[in-house]
Amino acid sequence: MTSSPTSDDSGTSPRPGTDFIRQIIDRDQEEGRYDGRVVTRFPPEPNGFLHIGHAKSIVLNFGIATEYPGARCHLRFDDTNPTTEDQRYVEAIQEDVRWLGYDWGDHLYFASDYFEAMYDLAQELIRKGLAYVDSQSEAQIREGRGTVTRAGNPSPYRARSAEENLDLFRRMRAGEFGDGEHVLRAKIDMASPNMLMRDPVLYRIRHAHHYRTGGDWCIYPLYDFAHPLEDALEGVTHSLCTLEFENNREFYDWLVESVSVPFRPRQYEFARLNLDYTIMSKRKLLRMVEKGLVDGWDDPRMPTLAGLRRRGFTPESIRRFCEMIGVAKSDSRVDMGKLEYAIRDDLNQKAPRILCVPDPLRVVLTNWPDGKVDELEAPYFPRDVDREGTRGLPFSGELFIDRKDFSEDPPKGYRRLIPGGEVRLRYGYVIRCQEVVKDEEGRIVELRCSYDPETRGGTTPDGRRVKGTIQWVSAPHALQCRLHLYDRLFQVPDPDGAAAEGEAEEYLDFLNPDSLQVVAGALVEPSVRSDAPGTRYQFERVGYFWQDPESSQEEELVFNRIVTLRDTWAKRSDEGGGAVGKKSVGDGKSKKKSKEKRSRDQGPGERPPLTPQVQARVDAETSAFGLGQVDAEILARDPELERFYRRAVDAYPLEEEGAGEVPPGADALANWIINELPPIQGDRELEALPFGPEEFSRLVALVEDGAISSTGGKEVLTVLGQEGGNPEALVQRLDLRQISDPEALMPIIVRLMEAHPGKMEAYMSGKKGLLGFFMGQLMRETRGKADPELARRLLQEALGG
Repeated sequence: MTSSPTSDDSGTSPRPGTDFIRQIIDRDQEEGRYDGRVVTRFPPEPNGFLHIGHAKSIVLNFGIATEYPGARCHLRFDDTNPTTEDQRYVEAIQEDVRWLGYDWGDHLYFASDYFEAMYDLAQELIRKGLAYVDSQSEAQIREGRGTVTRAGNPSPYRARSAEENLDLFRRMRAGEFGDGEHVLRAKIDMASPNMLMRDPVLYRIRHAHHYRTGGDWCIYPLYDFAHPLEDALEGVTHSLCTLEFENNREFYDWLVESVSVPFRPRQYEFARLNLDYTIMSKRKLLRMVEKGLVDGWDDPRMPTLAGLRRRGFTPESIRRFCEMIGVAKSDSRVDMGKLEYAIRDDLNQKAPRILCVPDPLRVVLTNWPDGKVDELEAPYFPRDVDREGTRGLPFSGELFIDRKDFSEDPPKGYRRLIPGGEVRLRYGYVIRCQEVVKDEEGRIVELRCSYDPETRGGTTPDGRRVKGTIQWVSAPHALQCRLHLYDRLFQVPDPDGAAAEGEAEEYLDFLNPDSLQVVAGALVEPSVRSDAPGTRYQFERVGYFWQDPESSQEEELVFNRIVTLRDTWAKRSDEGGGAVGKKSVGDGKSKKKSKEKRSRDQGPGERPPLTPQVQARVDAETSAFGLGQVDAEILARDPELERFYRRAVDAYPLEEEGAGEVPPGADALANWIINELPPIQGDRELEALPFGPEEFSRLVALVEDGAISSTGGKEVLTVLGQEGGNPEALVQRLDLRQISDPEALMPIIVRLMEAHPGKMEAYMSGKKGLLGFFMGQLMRETRGKADPELARRLLQEALGG
């Protein structure tokens, strides 16, 4: 048997859009391998809790089992290390797999079930002269293996006879020797360029209690020996491992070819999940638990499935995330924003909208009738979500709004409540602030306002425009609660990499001190009291939450924040108090170009008439985002494209508090979606793209901020369309960041002038058109990275006008 292939080179036609693993299985199906059987396995070691990286393997292996007739996936516990494994981990792993929506049926296996069979196969290797008992110390064995540039030295015990080796191995099992006195090694090739083939250790002595077999065994197989045999004994057809096992494949094949097993499985490797702002090492996660840096394995900040489950993530969102990132052959880091996007996208369609006030500020309505309570009817879902349901919302003369929704000295564009100003209370009335009450220290403690009884439900019959809408709760009816605002566990995308580069002593130095903020004294509307456990909510303008499953409603309501309403990590902003605005600073040309292109491609006379529903969406786009009629129509005619656009606007990176009439980035995003996205999308559905609205939005922001040129942005978009990824990381990888420093450009300009004295003299004598020549030379020298406006100004100054 030859080494297992890792790519599809058979010449058959794979299913379009499938990953390379499924293409291999399709090829095997077409060629009739394994009699059409497909058997995969998920083989965790029960020495810790599963994390989001394991979820990728679970979704891949169990997912494949659902796609092929008669296929199955085994759940197997590789329990070959008695000192670290425990039954509680077995039970936790089973719970995690079931929670993700998968079931192994009758196919639950343990490596410890095969200990006797493995022992017999090890003796077979000894009889064939392919294994021997080595009596060297661990340090001597390690030294004898050599290096990548120097062959290893054979053990002095390598020439023992088969009879002596069998005798020693049987006595090892009988418990005659202490830990470390002997090991069983394969006899392969001490000069192999693959270090793992230099007589690897197969068995070691370990006098320890095993959680399943007790004291029956004192020798235990190593993982590299055990797992190929387990695959072979179970009839696994496609053994899927992560890339760190690629070099192990040679030994995997050697072993199953060298012993008498009923089946010859094949191993294939795929890229493991490396997620930004967290770590995946069980050992390092355990260290944080033991040091008390997190509140156990199910701490909602942990990347464990138990932690994500307690935080409020849904199994659907994790499966969707694993499908989004796909299965690749090379390692890369995945932006945490993708995981957050998956849960937002899931909850947006299923989470009822609820009013919550994190930092209450009392509001007294001076003209509200004494004792009156108005029962408002409020929908749980917005119109663009295909779900129904309403709840009663009590409205009284004493309310609470969020403290951030009032300002005595508002910044420009502030759209919330100010002295003498009006604001709309969500689902309620329009109120006007008449008086601000402060305590002795000058802190605002109460607002006295009037309400307009004609504006029930938020309407304004007289047509006056009220710009802002804020959340509120009725003081006599609201429920007090505590909010746990969870955030990313680390401050840097790659904590291990940052520590390795010498920026800190170790990964723990990069823990995010703000990964948990507790907000006590928050208030939530009373409808949540009667909701079923496990209900997830969108607290409007605050975030997605659910009740902590470890808390009790009888004691105190505790809500965990599952995820913010938008990705605010790159440019942190206040998420609880309205939008945050900024002014775009692009090169000024993209807008003109896009208008010309749209008018050329889709003139007014060519557009079919609009239905009333589409016209309503056009009106909403022009009103909310300031789009022109043509742009709004293009988006409104395609609901998927419009949804992509709105999510991109929501995800647009924000800088400073305060909001203008139009959300930041709205026009630029429309321009890019209408003009640049279609050639990248091609025939694919938007959901099939390897990037989402968040990544697209961050890319456009890089262009608008001047970090990269529009040409560079298109280059990054092309790569995003091919492989997905983090826009900022792609800019760095492709070396596209725009040069906006005059001190960096001036030496290049001087050098160009010195290299072209004739052109410079002609320009100074009146041939001003040569400015374009120098601009072209400068762009060529900087590979298109020079800021165009800055470059033109510096050239004009250097050339004398």
